[in-house]
Amino acid sequence: MFKTPHRTHSFFLLTLTLLLTLGGVLFPHRAKAYPVLLPAKSIPWMVGAKRENILALTKKDGKWKTIPVQMEEIEDDVAIVFRNPTESLPVRKKLHKPRTKDPFEGYFDNYHRAVLNDNHFGTCDASCNAEVKTAAQKFCAGERYRRYARTVRIDLDFTKRTAFLVDCMAPQSAFKDSTSVVDQKNHVMKGDRFAFKYKNENSVMLDTFSIGKSNKEVLTDTEMHVFLKPKFMFDMHFENDDVTAEISSLTRGPLSLAVEIATALNVFIFQINKQICCDINIFEDALYFPVLLDLPYSGESFQKGSGLFYGFEVTKGTTFEYYPVPATTPSRPVRGATAMTLERENKVVTVGFGNLKAISGKALSPKEQTQAQLKAKGFPKVSSDKGIFYDATQLPDGFNHFNVWFYVGAQSEKPKLLDYARYGITFKARRVW
Repeated sequence: MFKTPHRTHSFFLLTLTLLLTLGGVLFPHRAKAYPVLLPAKSIPWMVGAKRENILALTKKDGKWKTIPVQMEEIEDDVAIVFRNPTESLPVRKKLHKPRTKDPFEGYFDNYHRAVLNDNHFGTCDASCNAEVKTAAQKFCAGERYRRYARTVRIDLDFTKRTAFLVDCMAPQSAFKDSTSVVDQKNHVMKGDRFAFKYKNENSVMLDTFSIGKSNKEVLTDTEMHVFLKPKFMFDMHFENDDVTAEISSLTRGPLSLAVEIATALNVFIFQINKQICCDINIFEDALYFPVLLDLPYSGESFQKGSGLFYGFEVTKGTTFEYYPVPATTPSRPVRGATAMTLERENKVVTVGFGNLKAISGKALSPKEQTQAQLKAKGFPKVSSDKGIFYDATQLPDGFNHFNVWFYVGAQSEKPKLLDYARYGITFKARRVW
């Protein structure tokens, strides 16, 4: 998301992602809204439809209703595009050249995805496939729908709930935009009941994270170390202060606020990759971080102990638990991601890390490591008692895709949120009309 074509040394983008992910792990529970990401390849029947014509429907309590849908571009060299943006900074023009003259119009193509919220899905049996056509005729604006309908059914694997995407053949009414806020003057990203304070205008590294109207701090004292030990070069060690990052643009849609980040790595008097970008998508009760890493050398070129360490401290009363990569099961034939949970006052937070391919072809997942374990690897001294470590020796060269999922909810939802963190929100899609 919001990626640029120039990606050398992008391993350091993962640094920012981890800091922001682990820094934002205690949103207050509110609406149970978790993003369902539908890339074009999963709903190919919608390719060719005008983005502004796509409507989402579901059936709840026996009644059909429309639900918000957000359309996004995810090509490496273009910006994320929302259906109804209300904010955009001029700096975006320096970073991206969208495919269309007006990036908020055009057609749903292979480089797009649709986004829904799982709590908007309803209960629907096979009879809904017939009913949805009548419902679409009621809600779609335009007579052309009656002749050229395209309707796709989406069934969530875990909750067994359903929603439909419909090409209405005419522009549809917009939903209200997301209400998340970024206060750049005071260096705060916040929602109704949380505040993520970053260090200063030159860095979005975590300073404090607070919840509630009293702004009670729940996460503090974070540190980051990148240590690379090439077999035929000098050692490289970078810490928090060596990475600068700034907000380059904000884009608001009906389901999230996208905060685009431009980062740089300061090495002596140089800045490497000023144009590295990533996007933090702030949903009501979830955060999503897609990362693209481009390494000039294979991890086999690095010696033991090379990697990235992120250490952190949780406040008293918060319980932290780490979950390694789960085993493959008949119900989950695809191996999931590493995950962790934080629990406090009947709320649970799950964070999943995965989808990065290692040299062996297996998914690379971080491991929980203590000071003693890091020391045994030859890693530089760290302050935190323990944290998350990524082993750089397992990385292939070239482009690597990595995703971070973050979900927060009631403690009773822990099984679902842990499944979401490990596998993402998985679904089945099929065309019904």
